[in-house]
Amino acid sequence: MRSANTALARNPDAVLGRLSGLLGGSAHRELRLAFAEWIWYSLAPGLGPESPRVSGLKDRLWETAELGEFEEMKKSFMLQSMIDHWLEQGVQQGMAQGMAQGVERGVTEGMALARADERALLCRQAGRKFGGRAADRLSARIDGVTDPERLAEVGDWIIDCGTEAEFLARTGRSRNR
Repeated sequence: MRSANTALARNPDAVLGRLSGLLGGSAHRELRLAFAEWIWYSLAPGLGPESPRVSGLKDRLWETAELGEFEEMKKSFMLQSMIDHWLEQGVQQGMAQGMAQGVERGVTEGMALARADERALLCRQAGRKFGGRAADRLSARIDGVTDPERLAEVGDWIIDCGTEAEFLARTGRSRNR
């Protein structure tokens, strides 16, 4: 029994094609039904959980066995195998694409948060050195700036400038670039 099941799984065309010639006609109806049942219970567990798709295949199997059309039965199995393969490929591709998009989105959002944190830190440092007015003005001037070189330059000015006026003059000039 196991070797027949393995042969069917390996080469359903050959097995079902041979049976088509041997079991046609009304004399072999019961044997066809038994064979359809054997196919179902041998292969169905590999098709996944009960679903309308799997139930439809089961109904088609019994209908085909009733009519004695093993060629149709063979086509049903081949079609179902192809559908299962395509569905699995689609799920895998969808998961890979979703993961890539998620990583890309995470990187983009992470970079945006990092730049926002960097701008907030620069404003805090400017406020500590030059006072609240300098921090407020700087905040307005660097709002939305994402260029790391420009933000680093602002950090250098906080260290290099000696007065609030000098600092605000430099940040005012840099807005025009």
